[in-house]
Amino acid sequence: MEIKPECNLSCPLKIDVEEFIGEIASGDYSNALKIIREKNPFPGITGRICPAYCENVCVRTKFDEPVAIRQLERFCADYEIEHFGSPQWDLSRDCPKNKKIAVIGAGISGLACSYGLLRKGYDVDIYDKLSKPGGMLAAAVPQYKLPREILFGEIQIIEKLDGKILLNRTIGEDIELTELRQKYDALFIAIGAGKTDELHIPGKNFDGVFTALDFLMKFNLGNLNTHISGSTKALVFGGNHKAITSARILRRLGAEVHLFLPDEMNELKNLEIQMAHEENIVVKSSIIPTAIFGENRKISAVRCVKIEKSNDNCKIKIIPIENSEFEEDGDIAVFSTIQKPDIESLGAQKYFDISSKNTFVIDTRTSQTNIYGVFAGGMCVNEHFDSISSMADGEKAAISIDKFLTGNENFQGEQSENEISQGIDENEIKKDDIAQIQRNRVKILEPCERENNFHEIEINFTEQQAENEAKRCIYKIFRSKKQKE
Repeated sequence: MEIKPECNLSCPLKIDVEEFIGEIASGDYSNALKIIREKNPFPGITGRICPAYCENVCVRTKFDEPVAIRQLERFCADYEIEHFGSPQWDLSRDCPKNKKIAVIGAGISGLACSYGLLRKGYDVDIYDKLSKPGGMLAAAVPQYKLPREILFGEIQIIEKLDGKILLNRTIGEDIELTELRQKYDALFIAIGAGKTDELHIPGKNFDGVFTALDFLMKFNLGNLNTHISGSTKALVFGGNHKAITSARILRRLGAEVHLFLPDEMNELKNLEIQMAHEENIVVKSSIIPTAIFGENRKISAVRCVKIEKSNDNCKIKIIPIENSEFEEDGDIAVFSTIQKPDIESLGAQKYFDISSKNTFVIDTRTSQTNIYGVFAGGMCVNEHFDSISSMADGEKAAISIDKFLTGNENFQGEQSENEISQGIDENEIKKDDIAQIQRNRVKILEPCERENNFHEIEINFTEQQAENEAKRCIYKIFRSKKQKE
């Protein structure tokens, strides 16, 4: 029976967290990165965007604060670039399988699946309708959080392994799904959730009106044809990540930005909103839009109303406050909307079992859809997935596709029943056993340094900071203590 710490098992990719942290503590950063890459081919990306589930279960939280695991992963990836100039990848592949797989979607789930299949010796073609690989990481995550040289630099491993990324290819238009299934030995669908609900508000068709995702995609992919300058007034409605990111991008482009939140509690809890305040974005709470006005086909103002919320039989009700309507003039308005997979454009409804949430129905043991040889994963299966969970979905699908193509169709997933979590009883560890080192705080660029640019705002650890942080890992202390006993 293999005993794993909770931080390891809580990671969707099952990275050996305690092992790579131990290597950092001893100063062997290259070996630490090697351990990470056994499960994760994109540590520079995930070291910046991972929600760090491992930190939530870190034993250190029983004593003070969790180890900064995500930041340590980023440190290793960045250290390699700084000292070697490029990633030092292991590009070895298994013997050629002479079978070919098509992956639909060059987002993180499709890339992870492609990586796994390429390493196993398969030929892989990745189709994507966007002009750049990376899916929502390229289209919706801002450069100040995920620099493009990191994103596209790590994606290069797919082409280094002889995978082909075919951009500007829309399935359902440029090539049909049925044609792909005939051409390839298996398919993996990972189209994400790149479609947004239409705005249900009068005046939505005026020029200068965007959904948050539409604005982010146009800006990040170089297709934003709207002029923005210091004289531009932008109104952004919504409290989700994409709305706040849109506001912060507009501010960096020079606009005067007003961010209207539907919930005043967001301000107290959300670090990004705090940073929006620092960047001189005007933030107003408990306000929703009701109509858009314009002249000569261009937006001129948005009618808004103040609201309050009530809990009626466990259902949240939004109640407009009487006589609180007002009009806010603006040149651009961005509205947050619900995202969902764009299954319709694939023509997939004709062939696949689709859930009531407009996602693919799969066999959760194997990732296979109801169509023989066609697999699916990521946000087009579970729209609530984050990037790291979508990566794990892609890796699981690669294993399933390999089993499928080698004749083992009864494969039920990689999950090992022999892995159990090893919790730590804090009573077994004395305070004196624990290095009294405070968590190294992630440093952020000062507001004046963020103005009018897209420089990465989070500052990486120094070597000393990384080693000090790694030495805070209690699991390593616990295991050493047990071994001595």
